[in-house]
Amino acid sequence: MKSIYVCNNVSEILASAFDGRKNRNANYSLRAFARDLDVSPSRLSEVMGGSEGISENTALKIAEKLKLKPQEKIFFMDTILATAARNEEVRKLAKIRIEKARKNRLLLELQEDQFKAIADWYHAAILELTQVCGFQNDVDWISAELGITPLQTKDAIARLKKLGLIQTRADGSWEIHSDAYQTFSKSSLAVKRFHQQILEKSLNSIKHDPVADRECQAMILAVPRKDLPKFAHKMRDFLRESWEEIGDSPKDELYALSVQLIPIRPERTGTA
Repeated sequence: MKSIYVCNNVSEILASAFDGRKNRNANYSLRAFARDLDVSPSRLSEVMGGSEGISENTALKIAEKLKLKPQEKIFFMDTILATAARNEEVRKLAKIRIEKARKNRLLLELQEDQFKAIADWYHAAILELTQVCGFQNDVDWISAELGITPLQTKDAIARLKKLGLIQTRADGSWEIHSDAYQTFSKSSLAVKRFHQQILEKSLNSIKHDPVADRECQAMILAVPRKDLPKFAHKMRDFLRESWEEIGDSPKDELYALSVQLIPIRPERTGTA
């Protein structure tokens, strides 16, 4: 299932969910989908075809069956209210929430094959640098700001354009198709390299940057191993919420935000 935040209505959300299940099981049918959502096949067909809407109660039931996260569930319900609510003000507010959710929550979670191509830290930095006041769409300027070579900058821009993350408008300016840059949780050599680079930059900042220009917080705590997935979820939410809180405020500096939760063990040699 693609991100719910790129869907414009309930029909698209359901179609995306159905396609995702069918990709995993070629024999998966619309009847099976209706069974799993606990609605009749004819009713589901009408909703997915756009000829009929669904009530809030039915929508809540379907959201539970789709196992949507809390924020996704709110977005799902708002797509219904935005078109089906009888009260104009309710429809208006739902549309506002939809646009805000898309802006704040439609984060780019790259697939592994894509991430391999742009795993080096400066790809993410170029995307975010476009948000900084005084940004110049110029290879030499970007290189100087990030401390990388013009060749690295030129190649990175080409990769970002190839993946559709940067598009050039008719006037030569850039249109960025990423509100944030987030690595997926699956381990790979590319992801490990990315995090290693960020940690190395953090160490360099600790050594050379004034305390007023950085913020380093750490603690050692004993945790139940079974709760590590819960910690991981909270850490991801923290990163997203930190980015969202900045919002549309004018930006004048580029920072890397990294949060780690790792076991404290004797140093080991060899690869993981």
